[in-house]
Amino acid sequence: IIACTASAFSQVENHILQVGFKGYLRKPVLKKDLVEELSKHLTDTPLSNRKKIIPEKKIQERFKQEIMPTWKNFKATKIKNSKINLAKKVVEIAKKLDNKHLEKIGTNLTEAIYDFDVAKTNMLINRIEALINND
Repeated sequence: IIACTASAFSQVENHILQVGFKGYLRKPVLKKDLVEELSKHLTDTPLSNRKKIIPEKKIQERFKQEIMPTWKNFKATKIKNSKINLAKKVVEIAKKLDNKHLEKIGTNLTEAIYDFDVAKTNMLINRIEALINND
Protein backbone atom coordinates (compact mmCIF):
# COMPACT_ATOMS: atom_id res chain seq x y z
CA ILE A 1 0.00 0.00 0.00
CA ILE A 2 1.31 3.43 -0.95
CA ALA A 3 0.23 6.45 1.09
CA CYS A 4 -0.68 9.79 -0.45
CA THR A 5 -0.07 12.88 1.66
CA ALA A 6 -0.02 16.64 1.39
CA SER A 7 2.57 16.85 4.17
CA ALA A 8 6.19 17.71 3.44
CA PHE A 9 7.44 16.95 6.95
CA SER A 10 9.97 14.13 7.34
CA GLN A 11 8.28 12.99 10.57
CA VAL A 12 5.13 12.23 8.59
CA GLU A 13 7.12 10.33 5.97
CA ASN A 14 8.86 8.28 8.68
CA HIS A 15 5.53 7.56 10.40
CA ILE A 16 3.99 6.42 7.11
CA LEU A 17 6.78 3.87 6.60
CA GLN A 18 6.79 2.77 10.26
CA VAL A 19 3.09 1.90 10.23
CA GLY A 20 3.54 -0.44 7.28
CA PHE A 21 3.07 1.50 4.06
CA LYS A 22 5.47 0.46 1.30
CA GLY A 23 5.90 4.00 0.03
CA TYR A 24 4.32 7.42 -0.16
CA LEU A 25 3.53 10.17 -2.64
CA ARG A 26 3.15 13.86 -1.98
CA LYS A 27 0.17 15.77 -3.36
CA PRO A 28 -0.24 16.95 -6.00
CA VAL A 29 0.72 13.60 -7.49
CA LEU A 30 2.50 13.81 -10.81
CA LYS A 31 2.10 10.94 -13.26
CA LYS A 32 5.87 10.36 -13.47
CA ASP A 33 6.09 10.14 -9.65
CA LEU A 34 3.21 7.67 -9.51
CA VAL A 35 4.75 5.47 -12.22
CA GLU A 36 8.16 5.60 -10.50
CA GLU A 37 6.72 4.66 -7.10
CA LEU A 38 4.58 1.84 -8.49
CA SER A 39 7.49 0.45 -10.49
CA LYS A 40 9.52 0.11 -7.30
CA HIS A 41 6.97 -2.28 -5.90
CA LEU A 42 6.06 -4.20 -9.05
CA THR A 43 9.61 -5.11 -10.03
CA ASP A 44 11.73 -4.24 -6.97
CA THR A 45 13.65 -1.95 -9.33
CA PRO A 46 12.99 1.74 -10.03
CA LEU A 47 11.78 2.39 -13.56
CA SER A 48 14.93 4.36 -14.40
CA ASN A 49 17.12 1.37 -13.47
CA ARG A 50 15.12 -1.28 -15.32
CA LYS A 51 16.75 -3.17 -18.14
CA LYS A 52 14.70 -4.19 -21.12
CA ILE A 53 13.23 -7.62 -20.56
CA ILE A 54 14.66 -8.96 -23.79
CA PRO A 55 16.98 -6.36 -25.33
CA GLU A 56 17.89 -8.14 -28.53
CA LYS A 57 15.53 -9.01 -31.35
CA LYS A 58 17.20 -12.41 -31.77
CA ILE A 59 16.60 -13.33 -28.17
CA GLN A 60 13.01 -12.15 -28.33
CA GLU A 61 12.39 -14.28 -31.40
CA ARG A 62 13.99 -17.28 -29.70
CA PHE A 63 11.79 -16.78 -26.64
CA LYS A 64 8.72 -16.53 -28.86
CA GLN A 65 9.65 -19.67 -30.80
CA GLU A 66 10.30 -21.73 -27.67
CA ILE A 67 7.27 -20.54 -25.69
CA MET A 68 4.72 -20.88 -28.52
CA PRO A 69 3.69 -24.56 -28.04
CA THR A 70 3.15 -23.98 -24.32
CA TRP A 71 1.39 -20.66 -24.99
CA LYS A 72 -0.99 -22.26 -27.50
CA ASN A 73 -1.83 -25.01 -25.00
CA PHE A 74 -2.49 -22.40 -22.31
CA LYS A 75 -4.73 -20.33 -24.60
CA ALA A 76 -6.67 -23.46 -25.61
CA THR A 77 -7.35 -24.72 -22.08
CA LYS A 78 -6.70 -21.94 -19.52
CA ILE A 79 -6.77 -24.48 -16.71
CA LYS A 80 -4.51 -24.21 -13.66
CA ASN A 81 -2.06 -26.87 -14.91
CA SER A 82 -1.55 -25.07 -18.21
CA LYS A 83 -0.80 -21.83 -16.31
CA ILE A 84 1.74 -23.65 -14.16
CA ASN A 85 3.30 -25.23 -17.25
CA LEU A 86 3.50 -21.78 -18.85
CA ALA A 87 5.23 -20.34 -15.78
CA LYS A 88 7.72 -23.22 -15.64
CA LYS A 89 8.46 -22.90 -19.35
CA VAL A 90 9.10 -19.15 -19.01
CA VAL A 91 11.60 -19.85 -16.21
CA GLU A 92 13.24 -22.64 -18.24
CA ILE A 93 13.65 -20.45 -21.33
CA ALA A 94 14.82 -17.49 -19.23
CA LYS A 95 17.58 -19.63 -17.74
CA LYS A 96 18.67 -20.74 -21.21
CA LEU A 97 18.71 -17.12 -22.36
CA ASP A 98 20.35 -15.99 -19.11
CA ASN A 99 17.62 -13.41 -18.58
CA LYS A 100 16.97 -12.72 -14.89
CA HIS A 101 14.04 -10.37 -15.44
CA LEU A 102 12.16 -12.90 -17.55
CA GLU A 103 12.99 -15.59 -15.00
CA LYS A 104 11.46 -13.40 -12.30
CA ILE A 105 8.26 -13.05 -14.33
CA GLY A 106 7.98 -16.85 -14.52
CA THR A 107 8.76 -17.29 -10.82
CA ASN A 108 6.29 -14.58 -9.81
CA LEU A 109 3.64 -16.17 -12.04
CA THR A 110 4.13 -19.53 -10.31
CA GLU A 111 3.76 -17.90 -6.89
CA ALA A 112 0.69 -15.92 -7.96
CA ILE A 113 -1.00 -19.08 -9.27
CA TYR A 114 -0.36 -21.01 -6.05
CA ASP A 115 -1.47 -18.01 -3.96
CA PHE A 116 -4.71 -17.76 -6.00
CA ASP A 117 -3.80 -14.13 -6.76
CA VAL A 118 -5.92 -13.73 -9.88
CA ALA A 119 -5.04 -10.08 -10.52
CA LYS A 120 -1.28 -10.69 -10.35
CA THR A 121 -1.60 -13.89 -12.40
CA ASN A 122 -3.47 -12.03 -15.14
CA MET A 123 -0.99 -9.12 -15.09
CA LEU A 124 1.98 -11.49 -15.53
CA ILE A 125 0.23 -13.48 -18.26
CA ASN A 126 -0.41 -10.17 -20.05
CA ARG A 127 3.31 -9.37 -19.79
CA ILE A 128 4.18 -12.71 -21.38
CA GLU A 129 1.63 -12.12 -24.12
CA ALA A 130 3.16 -8.68 -24.79
CA LEU A 131 6.57 -10.33 -25.20
CA ILE A 132 5.15 -12.88 -27.60
CA ASN A 133 3.44 -10.12 -29.61
CA ASN A 134 6.60 -7.96 -29.58
CA ASP A 135 4.81 -5.14 -27.71
